[in-house]
Amino acid sequence: MHQRRSRFLRLRCYDRPTEAATDGSQKREGKTAAHYPIHQADQARPGGVGFRAEATGTMNARCIYRVQDKEGRGPFRPGMSARWVQEDGPDQLPPVMVEFGNEIINKLHRKIDEFGGACGCGCADRDGLNRWFTRLERRRLKRLGYQVVMMDIDEVIAESPNQIVFWRWRSLDRHFIVIPW
Repeated sequence: MHQRRSRFLRLRCYDRPTEAATDGSQKREGKTAAHYPIHQADQARPGGVGFRAEATGTMNARCIYRVQDKEGRGPFRPGMSARWVQEDGPDQLPPVMVEFGNEIINKLHRKIDEFGGACGCGCADRDGLNRWFTRLERRRLKRLGYQVVMMDIDEVIAESPNQIVFWRWRSLDRHFIVIPW
């Protein structure tokens, strides 16, 4: 399956015809078409390629905001934090293991082992990012090559008012929208 994205529309192209379910609906990724409304013209043609356009909101998709470099890595990592954290700034918000406990790491590893993809942390909105990073820290991160991105995620693993721990089947360095600092 190939996927092409724009900001408002997701176009999926199925390399092989989808199998018909017993009730006549199409099966996709373990779900029937009842979960995803399909226009009759979008049905797969026998022996051909199936196309389907859908609004991004139809797949339980949720968008998050996060700070990351071009490789998809966030700024909270060993040796990197000392390069941008404001020493006399406000207290940092709690790290993921403090806020959700050590079991969260095991959940993330199990999810990736079973389904692949990538996990990360982000915020529900831009205001959430502003709680994590001061103005000075944002400038330092920008100089280090970090950017604010908005991306859709496939599953929320844990959530608090401070952060969202998520899983997505795509890597973090692809399929996102860069937002100005």
